[in-house]
Amino acid sequence: MHFLRNPKETDLCLVFPPVWVPMVPHLALPTLAGFLRRRGVSMVSMDENVSFFVRYLFSPSTLTGFLDAARRLSDTPDGSQGPGWKAPTGRETAQWERAIERIERTLAVFREMDSFLRPDLVVQALDDLERLFQLCSRVHGPGDFSFNHYRRRDVHTVEDLAALCVDLARNVFLPYFRDYLIPRIERLSPMAVGISVSSYHQFVAAMTLGGLVREHLPDVHVVVGGKHLLNIRDGLLKDPLLYRRFIHSAVLREGERPLELLLEALRSGGPLEIVPGLSYLENGRVVETRPCEAPALSSLPHPDFTDTPWRRYLVPRRYAPIRMAEGCYWGKCTFCFRYRRDRAAFIPHETVLEEMERLIRVHGVHDLTVNDDCLPPEYWEAIADGVIERGLDLSMLIWAKPVPGFTRGRLKKMARAGVRQVRWGLESAQPRILKLMRKGTTVEGALRVLKDACAEGIWNHACMIAGFPTETREEAEGTVAFIRDHAGIIHSFIFYPFALYEDTHIFDHPEAFSIRDIQVEKGPLTERYTYTQESGMTSGEARSFVPRVRRTLLEHAYHRPFWHRLRIREYLQLYLDHYGLEPVRSIRLGRDAADGSGRRQPEDRLSSGRRVPGNRQPARPGPVGFPWPEIRTPHDPAEVTRRSD
Repeated sequence: MHFLRNPKETDLCLVFPPVWVPMVPHLALPTLAGFLRRRGVSMVSMDENVSFFVRYLFSPSTLTGFLDAARRLSDTPDGSQGPGWKAPTGRETAQWERAIERIERTLAVFREMDSFLRPDLVVQALDDLERLFQLCSRVHGPGDFSFNHYRRRDVHTVEDLAALCVDLARNVFLPYFRDYLIPRIERLSPMAVGISVSSYHQFVAAMTLGGLVREHLPDVHVVVGGKHLLNIRDGLLKDPLLYRRFIHSAVLREGERPLELLLEALRSGGPLEIVPGLSYLENGRVVETRPCEAPALSSLPHPDFTDTPWRRYLVPRRYAPIRMAEGCYWGKCTFCFRYRRDRAAFIPHETVLEEMERLIRVHGVHDLTVNDDCLPPEYWEAIADGVIERGLDLSMLIWAKPVPGFTRGRLKKMARAGVRQVRWGLESAQPRILKLMRKGTTVEGALRVLKDACAEGIWNHACMIAGFPTETREEAEGTVAFIRDHAGIIHSFIFYPFALYEDTHIFDHPEAFSIRDIQVEKGPLTERYTYTQESGMTSGEARSFVPRVRRTLLEHAYHRPFWHRLRIREYLQLYLDHYGLEPVRSIRLGRDAADGSGRRQPEDRLSSGRRVPGNRQPARPGPVGFPWPEIRTPHDPAEVTRRSD
């Protein structure tokens, strides 16, 4: 296949589509921009996720149109718009109308620090947005829609996807792309449009945009990339219809070098077969070229945030992502696809610290979310030492594994350097399950790390898995009881039902985990694996177990906590940096706060002063004596292990 283009002022428009949280720029576009501009590519990066939300979706005119549509649907029978769809009620339309009336004030809450730091105002604003998402979901249903969640219940085939992408009644993205984005791209007259798809939840928007570009700008090459494509590589990416209707080509892995070579081929009219790691249509058949080795992360230039629309994000100050490594230094967890990937490398500490300084100096960033979920404690100590020595004023949200190397001394340094919140990969509180997971952690060791982190003022968030293969109901309940009993040092939590993925040790050795009859369900948006579990909880039992446990813990162990109502971890990070751990834990809002009747906490419980970096917060004992319905607690986790074996 050949594309020959006349020279254009713009080589590439790189687009990040909805839906993704519009609080922090995604790192995909700045990383590609840093590489391609260094190579002489003329390009424009477009974060159309945040623009979609703030310029279109949450505008009074758009929402009023949605409300009118909802009123027209109020008399239609349930299910008439698709499976699971329900007609709006009068109470719902009244709530939507009130939320629309105050939408401009609502958005201002997230952008002004004084109002954002008032718990009652920010919770009411979030509840208003949740109601408006319900409105959007109802009039464009059937499906669910939020900041980082977009699921349809009416897309089962490629033909369903193609129909949705041109349906104004169901596709919430179509009017924005058609009326706002396509004219902007046309004015730039690019040689190619690249669409980054990092998540399943972006795929409908990406295909909608690709189809519009192909329809309105037929001489523009549409290429799609991003990690979600690996999830559909054996399904939709092999369907010729995808390349006839939506895109011209797809980059399956890291995009730096393939995009550079693709643009060279488009300029010269050369064949696409010279581009590595590219899928495209040739003589009616989908072909895929051999991939090339991605450049080492440490060799890439700093991400280029030149085109980042900082003022549009729904945060009161600039918040940025940063990456410090590729791969996983541990790489042994049986449920994780990284175990097959043998390259694990870290960006040198000095390079990371230079990037931190650049983000502060050039872009006015204070808050960072670290896009690495497993960095070793020795590396973190070196980063913390550098931040302290350079006097960088930062707050950081990080991910880590609770290994013994996170000593009290290292955690103290990390707190001084600005680490406010750690999302710990705890996974389970059962020794047998941790051994099956090959986590390299112990319950006792993790507990010590959590206690020390809490004592240094660091917020501990526990990431847990329910229904790991062979896990019994009793073991799962033992893990829930562990969270309950240590609510004083596990400040927040999330439970995920176990999901089986390809490229994992479990997938390659199912018999070792009592799994058989693995089947793949291929849809146009994703691929899902089902299986038979011969011992322990079934996948269906785990999926029903998780929401019940979440409700029970939130109600009886955490007492309807503020962090849960805050919903978004970046928002929690801003609160922790301003107030500190203990004051944030102490925030209590009544059930009616969402209607504007909540009250700000007394000044002696929620100080208005900025927390002192490294301030040590005493651990508060967990609640005792509360009712605990439906959860059976094993007397001894070790007994559970022996019985299950």
